[in-house]
Amino acid sequence: MYVEYITMEHGVEIRLNQPESYNALFPEFIEAIVSAFNKAEADKAIQYILFTASGKGFCSGLDLKWAATIPTSDVQHIVEKYFNVLAETIFNCSKMTFCYLQGVASGAGASLVLACDWIIGNSSATIHLPFLQLGLMPDTGMSFLLTRRVGYAKSIQLLAECKKITVSELEHLGIVQTIVKEKEDIYLLIQQLPNHKLQALKQLLQPKHNLSSALQQEAIAQHTIMQTGEYKEKLNAFLNKTT
Repeated sequence: MYVEYITMEHGVEIRLNQPESYNALFPEFIEAIVSAFNKAEADKAIQYILFTASGKGFCSGLDLKWAATIPTSDVQHIVEKYFNVLAETIFNCSKMTFCYLQGVASGAGASLVLACDWIIGNSSATIHLPFLQLGLMPDTGMSFLLTRRVGYAKSIQLLAECKKITVSELEHLGIVQTIVKEKEDIYLLIQQLPNHKLQALKQLLQPKHNLSSALQQEAIAQHTIMQTGEYKEKLNAFLNKTT
């Protein structure tokens, strides 16, 4: 089962369930995530979503072994068909979405976190932005999602440095709103909130900027840079380093 769908009082937990690969993203997995969010969206009884992951990390981003098999001519189509749809599904969901970030969220996995409304981290929570380091451009809405949280100048710095951002830094930047010691603390936090008003609050405050246009520009930029072949060299170097 790629994704676990666990009903709770007034809400649902959507849990990524590929811990052996640190929840790395590939087409069937992405489709399962989209399906789970669409199911929650259609259920009028659900007021909020708790987005979590099994294993030591939240999501390592793109499955790099799968990525190595993608022809460069197919890049824009794949980005638009899978990663753009995934980002829009989470970001545009009308339900208030809490994300529990444990361990690392990297690349496209970090975008999934940033697409949520309220990010809750534990002591090991980390976000890694390795796009440029891998010869790639930010995708899955990162160009829009990061900028709306930390601003233009800081986004350039974080994406150019390609570094891992610790939970204390994430809190300082305003990316992580709450730090908890145990996952159970999240349930206590949510129970104290006026759940029946969260959906209306999200609709009132949701940024009016256009995520769709940002996603389209990302797909074009990713396609263009991958024509150079640089990402293949960096990708192979990365995979050889980790095997």
